[in-house]
Amino acid sequence: NRSVAYQGYLDPIQSDKLIGWVWDNERPSAHVAVQVMLDGRVWEKRAAFRYRSDLQRAGIGQGDHAFGIDLPAEIFDGNAHRIEVLIDGTEWHLQGSPVTFQSRYEGRVEGADASRIWGAARDAARPAHPVAVLIKLNGRFDARTVTAEGRFDAQIPAFLNPRDRLSIELAVAGRT
Repeated sequence: NRSVAYQGYLDPIQSDKLIGWVWDNERPSAHVAVQVMLDGRVWEKRAAFRYRSDLQRAGIGQGDHAFGIDLPAEIFDGNAHRIEVLIDGTEWHLQGSPVTFQSRYEGRVEGADASRIWGAARDAARPAHPVAVLIKLNGRFDARTVTAEGRFDAQIPAFLNPRDRLSIELAVAGRT
C-alpha cells in the first residue's frame, strides 16, 4: 500500500499562498508532486522540492520537500471555495486538506463631501493586498478606486445631497 509511505501537511492558508510539504519515506530523495483541486477541478500540479529547515530538523529527508503555490485571483471573490491538495495521481489528501477558503471584505465610509468620499477597505484574508472600491450613487456607477495601505479616497463627479443613495462595492483589485 503506497499511501502508507506518504506523509504530508497543508499549512493553514495565510495571505495568498498554499504552503505545505509532502514526501515518500520509502523514497526519501524523490520529490513528490501534488495536485491542487479548486472547487472540484484540477487547478495546479507542482513538485514539492523547496527547502525548509523545520523539515530537515524533523528528519523529513534533507528538508527539500516543501511547496508554495500562489492562489489564483479568482479565489478572492468573496465566495467560499473548496481547496484539496492530493498526491498527484492518487486519492491521498495531505493532512489539513480539504479546506474551505473565503476572502472576507470589510470596509467603511469615513467621510464624504460634495466632491469626494474616503474610508477604509480590505480583504481580511489578505490585508496587505489592494482592494477595488466601486462607488455608486443613486444606483449608477460613479467612481472606481483602489485602496492603498487599506485606505481609499475617491473623487466623485456627482454632488451628494441627503436624498442620494450611496453604495460601495468591494472587489479584487483589477477586477469588477
